[in-house]
Amino acid sequence: MKTDRKKIFQQRFNRYYPMLCRIAAGYLPSGDDCEDVVQELFISVWNHGKDNLEEDAFVAYLKTATRNNCISFLRRRQHIDTISTDEESTLQLSDTTDTD
Repeated sequence: MKTDRKKIFQQRFNRYYPMLCRIAAGYLPSGDDCEDVVQELFISVWNHGKDNLEEDAFVAYLKTATRNNCISFLRRRQHIDTISTDEESTLQLSDTTDTD
């Protein structure tokens, strides 16, 4: 049974991975980021047993999850960029402050 699940999962991965990377490319500027998002999605699908959905529902789930994961990725990146910018500003301010 587990071997069948692995085989079906591998077939679905091979079938849908390229399409999902194209969807992710509509949201993310980096091909590497697109691949990361889609690979993480498939890991999540496996870990949470979402691969037991019927084909049409599975494809709809993958497309929606890809879009949502891309948006989350961009939000995290924006948050990290904001933190970095804030830290740099703080460092610049402390460097210019005279402590004598």
